[in-house]
Amino acid sequence: MLFGDRKRLLKLYNALNDTAYANEDDLTVNTLDPNMALRGLFYFADLYKKLPGNVDLSVRRRILIPTPHYSGA
Repeated sequence: MLFGDRKRLLKLYNALNDTAYANEDDLTVNTLDPNMALRGLFYFADLYKKLPGNVDLSVRRRILIPTPHYSGA
């Protein structure tokens, strides 16, 4: 974890959010979890719902959509 030191984490939070919190024990740390693939599916599904617009999905021709790409680290 990059900001494992809670005091540093609180300083970063305050700097990014223009706040002045002082108690690092009040922080709740949320990290990525093993459900990222499922969360990605839901995210892309929400995006793809908007792409074709008001098209009839029962047509016999294939409606093309972009291929999802994850940027990896």
